[in-house]
Amino acid sequence: MITSEHKKLLRAQNLKATKSRLAVLSVLDGQKHPLDIETLKKSLGDACPNNVTLYRMMDDLTAVGIVRQIDLRQGRAFFELMPQDDHHHIVCVTCKKVEDIHGCVLETHINQVVSRSVHFDTQIDHVFEVFALCNDCKKVAM
Repeated sequence: MITSEHKKLLRAQNLKATKSRLAVLSVLDGQKHPLDIETLKKSLGDACPNNVTLYRMMDDLTAVGIVRQIDLRQGRAFFELMPQDDHHHIVCVTCKKVEDIHGCVLETHINQVVSRSVHFDTQIDHVFEVFALCNDCKKVAM
């Protein structure tokens, strides 16, 4: 995505297209896997705002659906641009390697669960991450 598209994305959500926001979106746009705040700060370099501003910005971008916050069970939040496709992640519990899982097969099951619920009738979102042992770590463990 180019900067003009980032600007449109921000403005569509009534957010100003500041240099800091554009820099964050540019960094996230170039990643294959979600980033934590520390890695994001390093990637931003001199363009990185102070910590309070960066955390607030990530909250704002998440709240309007431009960025997705993900819990990879590593004691800190990870972020990625809201994907075009519904995808999830598989994470090695030992080395923390992350791989995308494309093509969510849970949608039908989730809709069934919601339709059977007494207190809920509309699915808004879902979260699904898989935690496993990667092939390299499995070899070491054996």
